[in-house]
Amino acid sequence: MKRFFSLLGFSLLLSCHSSREAGSKTEVKQGISGHVRERTGNQMPSPDAPGSEGKAVVTKVYVYEATDLSQVERVGTSSFYHSIKTKLLKTADSDENGFFSVELPAGNYSLFTMVDGKFYANSFDSRNNIAPVTVEKNKCSQVNITISAKASY
Repeated sequence: MKRFFSLLGFSLLLSCHSSREAGSKTEVKQGISGHVRERTGNQMPSPDAPGSEGKAVVTKVYVYEATDLSQVERVGTSSFYHSIKTKLLKTADSDENGFFSVELPAGNYSLFTMVDGKFYANSFDSRNNIAPVTVEKNKCSQVNITISAKASY
C-alpha cells in the first residue's frame, strides 16, 4: 500500500512538469497544469460511439485574475469575449499533446484561450466566475480545457 501511494505521488509530481525550452523540463511545484483539447462536429452521445475527448491543441492559455461576467465584454451570450478587464498575470503555451503548465502563487484565477481572434472560455461557477481555478499553497491544480465552439451537442 505504501508503495502505491509513493507511485501515485510521483505520478502527480510528473504531471506538473513544464516544457520551457526544447529538451528541458522544469518542475512546477505550485500552479496549474493540464491539457487543452478541441471537440468539433456532432458530440451527441450514442451507445454505438463512445464520446471523444477531443484533439490536442497547440495554443496559448491566458491566466487572468479571477474574472466574472461583469468584468468582460462578451460576444452576445456566447463563450467568446472581446476583452477582459481584469489583469493578465501569465500565459502558457500548450505543446503538441495539448499539455501546458504554469507556476502561480496561491489564489483564484480564470483561464482563457484564443479562438478566431477572440478570448474563449466555456465554464462558470455559481457566482458567474469564468473558467475558475484555485491554486493552493504547494499544490499543482489539474485543469482540462475543452474548446467546443465548433461542436454540437
